[in-house]
Amino acid sequence: MLIRKVIILTCLFSLSGCLLDVANSPSFDYVCSAFEALAKHNHLSSLSAEDRYSFIENEIRSLDVKSNTRAAFDAIENAVIQDRYYLFKGVVDSIEGGDWSCEAMEVLVPTLEKAYAENAKANNTPFIKPVTLKDAIF
Repeated sequence: MLIRKVIILTCLFSLSGCLLDVANSPSFDYVCSAFEALAKHNHLSSLSAEDRYSFIENEIRSLDVKSNTRAAFDAIENAVIQDRYYLFKGVVDSIEGGDWSCEAMEVLVPTLEKAYAENAKANNTPFIKPVTLKDAIF
């Protein structure tokens, strides 16, 4: 488990140095603001994990996909639930050289779950057939 965390952190720190300069992207506080908006949502307790994720995605949809902010958020979505906030915080701290924090994100990010289509017809997107090494063409 520790090795997995180290690998994820290493990838995130490597990723943060390769992306656009932080001056060219919205502040990481933009993501925090999205979580603060979710925390103030009138029906927060009745929102499913998928609805909460969709809410955040809708709030941050204007972020450039190549920005540090968006890359950091996208990178944590597949991390272990309890580590997501601290991975994001680690990236922000390494880029901005400070001690960033966002209480709303710390509380709510473990309650998000990315929604996936149950079948290919749900969004007219065909699923990619997995390829094994035996079937791979080199």
